[in-house]
Amino acid sequence: MSDGWRYLNSRVVEVARKAGIKELTEVQERAIPKILSGRHTLIVAPTGSGKTEAALLPVLSKMVSANQPVKPIAALYITPLRALNRDMFRRIESVCKALGIKVAVRHGDTSSYARKMIANKPPHILITTPETLSIMLINEAMRVHLRNVRWVIIDEFHELLGSKRGAHLLADLERLRELAGAFQRIALSASIGNVRAASEALAPGKVVEEVVVYGARQAEIKVEVSGTGRYADIIRRIIDKIRKHGRVLIFTNTRDEAEMLGNKLITYVERHGLGLNIRVHHGSLSKKERKEVEEGLREGKINAVVCTSSLELGIDIGHIDAVIQVGSSKQVTKFLQRIGRSRHYVSGVAHGYLIVRDIFHEALEALIIGRRSIKGDIEPVDTYRNPLDVLAHILVGMALEGGYTPEKACDVLRRSYPFTGLSEDDVISLTNFLSRLGYVRFEGGSFRATKRGKLYYLRTTMIVDAPRYDVVDLTSMKKIGYFDEDFIVMLMDERKYDGNGKFVVLAGRAWRIVGVDDDEKKVYVEPPVSISEAEVPFWRGESIPVHYRVAREVCANRRLLALGYIMQDVARITGKDVIEGLKRILTKHISSGAPLPSERNIVVEIIGNEGLIVIHVCLGTRGNRALAILLSYVLSKYLGRRVGFTVTPYGVILLTGNISHLSGEGEHSIVRNIINETLKSSRILEELNAAVSNTSMYLVAVSRILRRMGVIPANASSEVVKALVKRYSKDEVVSREAFNEIYVRFLDKDSVASLSRKLRDGSVKLTYVSLTKPSIIASDLLRYAGQVVTGVTHSSVLPSGTLVELVRRRIQAKEAYMICMMCTHTWVVKVRELPERITCPKCGCGLVAPYFGKDRERVLDIARRGLSGGRNYKFVLSGEERKIFEELLDSAKLVLTYGRKAVEALATYGVGPSTAKRVLGKDGSDFYMGLYDLERNFIRTRRFWKS
Repeated sequence: MSDGWRYLNSRVVEVARKAGIKELTEVQERAIPKILSGRHTLIVAPTGSGKTEAALLPVLSKMVSANQPVKPIAALYITPLRALNRDMFRRIESVCKALGIKVAVRHGDTSSYARKMIANKPPHILITTPETLSIMLINEAMRVHLRNVRWVIIDEFHELLGSKRGAHLLADLERLRELAGAFQRIALSASIGNVRAASEALAPGKVVEEVVVYGARQAEIKVEVSGTGRYADIIRRIIDKIRKHGRVLIFTNTRDEAEMLGNKLITYVERHGLGLNIRVHHGSLSKKERKEVEEGLREGKINAVVCTSSLELGIDIGHIDAVIQVGSSKQVTKFLQRIGRSRHYVSGVAHGYLIVRDIFHEALEALIIGRRSIKGDIEPVDTYRNPLDVLAHILVGMALEGGYTPEKACDVLRRSYPFTGLSEDDVISLTNFLSRLGYVRFEGGSFRATKRGKLYYLRTTMIVDAPRYDVVDLTSMKKIGYFDEDFIVMLMDERKYDGNGKFVVLAGRAWRIVGVDDDEKKVYVEPPVSISEAEVPFWRGESIPVHYRVAREVCANRRLLALGYIMQDVARITGKDVIEGLKRILTKHISSGAPLPSERNIVVEIIGNEGLIVIHVCLGTRGNRALAILLSYVLSKYLGRRVGFTVTPYGVILLTGNISHLSGEGEHSIVRNIINETLKSSRILEELNAAVSNTSMYLVAVSRILRRMGVIPANASSEVVKALVKRYSKDEVVSREAFNEIYVRFLDKDSVASLSRKLRDGSVKLTYVSLTKPSIIASDLLRYAGQVVTGVTHSSVLPSGTLVELVRRRIQAKEAYMICMMCTHTWVVKVRELPERITCPKCGCGLVAPYFGKDRERVLDIARRGLSGGRNYKFVLSGEERKIFEELLDSAKLVLTYGRKAVEALATYGVGPSTAKRVLGKDGSDFYMGLYDLERNFIRTRRFWKS
């Protein structure tokens, strides 16, 4: 018997062994005695190492060893995902049942009947979410049982640490402590970069035992670089690994990549008759589809699944032989989490592959991520301190509990990690703000919640469902996918440097953005119409930021490789051909005469006079984005026009437009001076704040904060949202939290400040170079920024003849509601079925108006009343009705003159009678191209002129 078993109650040992736990893992051996000691414990170990059992077995041992019956809700098991709740329940129910311990699950989707049963007959262990705990804290029936809590186990602790959900939970633990007294805290995490900070967050000022198993659970990691850069090569590599290993998970970073890769793999398998069952799994698929895939994996019916982070966490999917990451995972944490799914059992050796395209920086990034994964060198988590929107929600919860003064609330909350720096002035200021919102009122020295405050508390969580924008192909008006609001904000803030518009990739194809409709939450796109457009760098959505530490190591290794030094850890995880390929690129760059950028030498390439500037700087995604926003802001002020930018973890790319008139003696001296002064300024963070406050990112942060504070209703129209954001964007409380959120989530201001200090003290230097074209390294950065996939984008080029045919078919497939403006007879017909000359089938009149809206009955009523009023129609119709009636008359006159051609024009999106006249004189392809141009112009300019 292993040493750890002897600490446990004999009944627990017997039941655990019957459940299949024959031997304890390293983490279980080390954690069990520490938890049994009663001290708070943080367990950090790879996925599949048995953390759940390491926490539960000693807790169950204490429960069954007690001299008196276990009280209801003696233990809370808190997980961030509902799917994990269900999975956790399946895993522990049989063991607990055999011990006479009752387990139940409660979360936001739990039925009212089930919630009532839990309140009336509470379990000994309750599995729940952070949000449900905050609700239970104000529920009188549940508060009675929560007084019994003696253990709180928090799973996926790393997922919560850097979020506002986690900040809320940590504060709620102190509210629970006020109710239940002291209880033992146990946190479980697969990967945490700053263990000491995590321990402090779990129980500030208390002794926390740390059980840390570093690195990936014994793993074999290999990095492969596709020599051709074509997807066909990547597909063949993946198929070879599926056939070699058996059951495989294939991770991508975005949902559209998952769909595209899945489609190509399935097509390849069918074409070659390989008989492999390959499926796709991601968050945009239906729950039924996802469940079917998960069950198929568990039952061994599926050979491989292409997925995103949807299968990253601990959902039970059975035995997996290997994990393949296509493209850089961007983060060590993510890669470790993902390869941890491979051979998810004790003593299983995880197999993990990183397969990337032939882009220098992506390949080097993958090597560094692989090296750091083996060493367990994980990115630290940035945590929220004094988040005011979280504080607002908690204060209303305390007001609902009753008995809290600002002073007492401050004392309780200061015990929690996120609010250790909280001041009474902050609490008083925020309670006054909540009072103005009508959520609380003061009674003596205490604050009490109003009915409105209770509704706010019950309906609002720290999870903000960001609006999704449907992506619509303008040529066919078909939905091809969606973008989250965050991506739209980044896209609109970061104007592309190619000069031809903004490009994105979705469903494996390149698209040019025509316009964004905030009201309808739609992004209209069109395929590129030339090879050159398809080849420009373009965005990929849902980007994962690369941390400063990873970026710095990539740049340091770029310098070391140029000197001929290869780290042993790097050499072990890839082939010689990869290393030699990277060295050849560096040799080519140096031999061209261009300076080699590194973490110590910031190289600024000013390319030609068209304003392309590439700054080689390694602050990671968030640091470089902050730097780009700052430089764009400063240069825009000087030039009097917007300066666009794009960022990579290893460079900032600026597009200033033609700057030849600024050159001095053939050099770009003014631009150099501006960059110099900005980067070396001792007031750089003040300038950054000013720059950030002028971005859409700031307005979105304000919007999210107002949603968390209940100021913006869930289904508010865009006009209401805009008005509320404008009203509160300068409010001290809201503005302060907006900057707080931005600097934790999107921008790394500390790395910018650090760079500025190093530039001032000379430990880092700036090197400027004027070039006619980008250097080798800069060209690769442009490829990295665009992630162009050879052979994929070219197939998306749309010939003009094809475009015309798509537009014609789409318009003629529309259904028209025809209204005779003489007898008001109506009929419905497809546009393509209309004759060239159109007349009313009832009265024979040619004055017929087509209508393409949804409110047909109302429009028909307006037409009847307007016609009955004759010349006096203005006196029988309201202002809006007159406008509709007059448009019907104008449309009917066009149909009388131009016949079906007029109906086709009026069927075009955004085209009315006055606009249609511009193209009705054209014929054939010119006519349909004219209609398409009108649509594009409407979409691009709609937000500027609509009422």
